[in-house]
Amino acid sequence: MLSIIIVTYNSGSYIIDCLKSIFSKKFVLPREIIIVDNHSDDDTLLQVKNFSREILILENVSNVGYAIACNQGIKKSNGSYIFLLNPDTSLINEVEIIFTQFLDKIENKNVWCVGAQLFDRYGKNIKSFGKFPFVFDVLFEQIGIKRILLTYLDKLTENKRHSISLNAEVPYILGCDMFIRKRVLEEIGLFDERFFLNFEEAELARRANKAGYKCMLLPSARIIHYAGKSFKDLKSYLSHLWFGQLMFFKITQSKPVFYTVKIFHLLGSTLRLIIKLDKFYWIHFKKIWSIKL
Repeated sequence: MLSIIIVTYNSGSYIIDCLKSIFSKKFVLPREIIIVDNHSDDDTLLQVKNFSREILILENVSNVGYAIACNQGIKKSNGSYIFLLNPDTSLINEVEIIFTQFLDKIENKNVWCVGAQLFDRYGKNIKSFGKFPFVFDVLFEQIGIKRILLTYLDKLTENKRHSISLNAEVPYILGCDMFIRKRVLEEIGLFDERFFLNFEEAELARRANKAGYKCMLLPSARIIHYAGKSFKDLKSYLSHLWFGQLMFFKITQSKPVFYTVKIFHLLGSTLRLIIKLDKFYWIHFKKIWSIKL
């Protein structure tokens, strides 16, 4: 069986498109759909309930974050495979068939997770996998150099850095479309619930990698990802992203490395506070400061 788990938060404007794309595709395995709602205050739950009675809905009384909500869904699941999907995704083709046929091959027994090539609403390749961050990645990001370098690289390569034509091993699949062997989760554990949002999949992949497993991107599987639809503004998204990144270093790296990265984050918050005169960055500064070993 396949367990499709979707974590929602104010997803009413796009969850139905996601579900329609699932119900319109062929599947090899019998499937169950579990939606874990993080206390949406829009019509997400009403739309899901009206769409199908086949869907199991878990309702949280508060927004507990992505990691905890995913774990709630996984614990309720019955499938041998777990398919974590974001509500702002839409399946383009029969991705489950592609994923299942690949994972069922004996030579792929050490693959714990696979993912699809992602596209934006205009059909353009977008980021489909992540790389484990290094200390200087954080520094470049916090002083504003990384975005400039990536923008230049994007133009230079005409976005080819996002496109992979053959199956490829990658550090980790983004959390928006992780297709996972459940038995591996039973071996290495579920998502670390100290994460609220972002980098929880990177930490999980790092554990799987240490246990001898690998992630694969299968570009023949294709999914649209509208990306970031649960956030009202970019600042809120970046705050969660940076908090998750610092948590990743806290959990996976040595004390000196963690504190070096923390200093870089505090530096970035300070620079933004001075330049933009926005109290949001003071709030974010205090949030980063509060993270201790």
